[in-house]
Amino acid sequence: MKWMKIGIAIGIFFTCFAALMIVHHWMRTPLEIDADLVRSHPKSITYREFYGYDLQAAGRPVEAEREYRAALRIDPASKSARYLLGKALEAQGRNSEARTEWRTALPGAPPALARDIRAAIASAPSP
Repeated sequence: MKWMKIGIAIGIFFTCFAALMIVHHWMRTPLEIDADLVRSHPKSITYREFYGYDLQAAGRPVEAEREYRAALRIDPASKSARYLLGKALEAQGRNSEARTEWRTALPGAPPALARDIRAAIASAPSP
């Protein structure tokens, strides 16, 4: 009987521990998840773009710029990374640099991205 109580207590402990670990995992922010993905897949342009996008959304454009530049070191021809880099530069008030990135990204960009690039160029304040 004593061993059964100990076994039940151990079972309850491990069940609670497992529940806490699951809750901890579920309560992670998108930035934490993205950072882990970038650490585990450092050559992934997609994960770097996701991380940069979430950094930008969190009001951290300088860090977003770092991620987009890292993506462009992996693939300098990435149109989406270059467009997003322009958005991060624009958020920092570096409009001339942003326009340069957008103009570089425009040739050969897919239609939907090209539309967004043209809109960004048109709406960015002039120097």
